[in-house]
Amino acid sequence: MMRCCRPLQRRITFPKPRFSYPRKRAITYAALRLRLQRLKQLPGRGVAVTARGDDVDVVSRWFGPKVGVEEDPVTGSAHTSLAPYWAARLSKQALTARQGGARQGALNCVVEGERVMIKGRVAPYLMGQITLPENASLR
Repeated sequence: MMRCCRPLQRRITFPKPRFSYPRKRAITYAALRLRLQRLKQLPGRGVAVTARGDDVDVVSRWFGPKVGVEEDPVTGSAHTSLAPYWAARLSKQALTARQGGARQGALNCVVEGERVMIKGRVAPYLMGQITLPENASLR
């Protein structure tokens, strides 16, 4: 058990590598305070904390002090791992999700086989065009 994240139910390791700490209640998740310096010592880019929501299917928070993000209000990449976990647990493929502490965002996630489709509102900050060489692999 890690002191920076107590009390934990259990730890789930995702293949990316990413850690998620499921909480029993959304209220516990909302009040969560982590020691960010301790989180920097963990492997991976960050830590996702998740719980079953009261008004949505899933609530989560993502902390990434190792990569310069104390708390990200909405992390699509984290939901590519969280959505399959909750889809299996809740026996449903389409999920509503809310992420964040003080700043929050909403997502709709649909698990389709090994893919996760994520929808939500965005605030664009950069628009551009990327040109790849013709022989570039898009794998």
